[in-house]
Amino acid sequence: MMLHPIQALRLLSALWVVLYHGAHSPTVAPGSSLWHNFVGLGYLGVDIFFVISGYIMALNSHQRPPGLRQALSFLCMRLARIYSGWWPVFLLCCALLGSAALQSKDLPGSFFLYQLNFNILVLPVTWTLTFELYFYAVIACSLLLPQHLRTPSFWLIALSLLATNAWWVAHARFEVENIGQTHYGMHLFFSPLCLEFLLGYQLQRLQPQLQRLLPTAALLAATLLCAAAVYFYAAHLAHKPSGLAGFFHYPERALLGGCLAACLLLLFLRLDRLLPQRLSLWGGDISYLVYLLHLPCLWMLTRWVPADAPWHLPILIIGTLMLASLMHYTVERPLYQRIKNTFAPPKHY
Repeated sequence: MMLHPIQALRLLSALWVVLYHGAHSPTVAPGSSLWHNFVGLGYLGVDIFFVISGYIMALNSHQRPPGLRQALSFLCMRLARIYSGWWPVFLLCCALLGSAALQSKDLPGSFFLYQLNFNILVLPVTWTLTFELYFYAVIACSLLLPQHLRTPSFWLIALSLLATNAWWVAHARFEVENIGQTHYGMHLFFSPLCLEFLLGYQLQRLQPQLQRLLPTAALLAATLLCAAAVYFYAAHLAHKPSGLAGFFHYPERALLGGCLAACLLLLFLRLDRLLPQRLSLWGGDISYLVYLLHLPCLWMLTRWVPADAPWHLPILIIGTLMLASLMHYTVERPLYQRIKNTFAPPKHY
């Protein structure tokens, strides 16, 4: 199966997030234009990233032979993938923010990506990378198991997460008045958003059956139904702070956003003959840096172009794509390749 449609979906998801922040995080509201509501749901690009990440990690890891060396090699390469893109952007963000603004930021937590409070992150969107690193660690641990036990182990983890979060929901742990009872485990280790990675992982394992049993028309209908459900919930039912995007609605977001992301992923996988391969691969290559660089580009842009100017968003998108391409080919890719060659897994004959 050709995977370049996933790369195209990665870029489109990143651009959805760019639109969301570039339009100053608009809210979804009944009666608003279709475009306004589409942009207002742009945070769901993150949910698509998570599902895609689970799918790709299953593809990259499931056939690896078990062993500590394989696990460490996998983890080192994934860490290199994250940090080779993030650390250059971290330096850029520090330069743009200046020493005064950095005094209120958690520099170690931002640099090593273990801080989840976006208010004290050097780059607020990097809270999602903490989830990525956590999932990579889980995948690395799974490589210590025999191949036939890996998929069942992830089903067990998913069921445990579902049970834990069902108990929390039943006991109102996601209510605003109980924020004092939350802990780091709720925000990361047992977060409902972790289910999106696991969903992507199991989609890859079930892909042959889904390809055979799920017609494209039914998949398209399911995608539209999920999109309508997300819109309805965000517009009418997500009344807690930050709406469906915020922590207090994470269970609903994982369910609705995860299902929508899964449908989109499966749908795009069937578009391999319609999407230009080279353009899709380019989009996938730069999508990570598009995600990281769009806020720094927005900071710079607002110094020169009024936020309400009609050309503000087009300039932001074009500028982000250009800077992401430049940094990918001159910094991120060479650095990652050098590290990857160092930690390449041993060959088996």
